[in-house]
Amino acid sequence: MAYNPRITGIALITPDLERACAFYKQAIGFYPVDLVRYDSAEVATLRLGEETLHLVRPDRVGRTYPEPQAATDPWFQHFAIAVSDAAAAFESLSRMPFTPISRGDPILLPPSSGSVIAYKFRDPDGHPLELSQFPDDRWTRQRTALGPFLGIDHTAIAVSNLDVSLAFYSDTLGFQLTARGVNAGPSQDALDGLDGAQVEIAVLSPPSSKGPHLELLHYLSPRPVKGRDPVWIDDVAATRTLITGEELPSGTLRDPDGHIIATQLW
Repeated sequence: MAYNPRITGIALITPDLERACAFYKQAIGFYPVDLVRYDSAEVATLRLGEETLHLVRPDRVGRTYPEPQAATDPWFQHFAIAVSDAAAAFESLSRMPFTPISRGDPILLPPSSGSVIAYKFRDPDGHPLELSQFPDDRWTRQRTALGPFLGIDHTAIAVSNLDVSLAFYSDTLGFQLTARGVNAGPSQDALDGLDGAQVEIAVLSPPSSKGPHLELLHYLSPRPVKGRDPVWIDDVAATRTLITGEELPSGTLRDPDGHIIATQLW
């Protein structure tokens, strides 16, 4: 059993490190920390507030982000950027090339979904992201920023069996289930770029309440894609959730759907 797990960062694979760094700096307000050469990869580390993003270019990059690119796909994993002003954040994003997931402008979700103003999109490599403006001051009371971008609120992954995934993240890794519900309706369709979207969401938080939390997304409709090839470690879709905690096995783990959990960057 792992105690006090905490998400320390997100790592994305990119075939073009310069382009990826430019996007995250200019479109979303990350600032560079360092550039390190490993045995088989070059890694640029960026920060936004107190959260860390690692952009990894392996010497041998695997497959590009796969098609179709739907929120129900089993390799789908996004991370959400907390913003103080969704309209201003969307304007900044729009100055750089990106691929929309959501339909139209940032979407106001109903009170049953938290009254968040949200927008989903993809970076130039196909990685999905989200802008999230919260109705309370949970972020603005603790962060001072020059622009609308505040930090990484959470990472969310599509799962095929919610109970199995909950057992892995809570029993094996030690995260705590703090909320569970179902989102559906026109605003969810617009956010996900889907028709008839119905998604069960489980929120898993670190016991210390420090750092980003994790959300498990189980799509009841449309049903998840089945029978896809596994994502290999150097594929562009091989997003890593970096964690730390007591009694965690070192190295790289796979959750029941193959998402990568790692205690070390590379």
